[in-house]
Amino acid sequence: MLNFGGRYGKVTQSFFNAIAARAELRIQYLQSGEIYNAEHLLGVSFWASMTTDDCKRAGKCLAALVSAGLLPLTKHKIGKKAAWYYRGA
Repeated sequence: MLNFGGRYGKVTQSFFNAIAARAELRIQYLQSGEIYNAEHLLGVSFWASMTTDDCKRAGKCLAALVSAGLLPLTKHKIGKKAAWYYRGA
């Protein structure tokens, strides 16, 4: 079990690996310099297949992957929104 803190920060290694693999797969299709939210980064249909809680956990996983330098993205805040947004390299 991995713990990124907060209510939705606990995830299994397999969940984390699935999010990482999905993100790595989809990154190749991102437009350089465009900004994406987690839903569009992972794919709308993939996102829709998860529960609300799992969507929040997936967002935590993405943030951790980007912060650790494991994905070629940069994190951005837009306005006062709580969610992170990501820019492709």
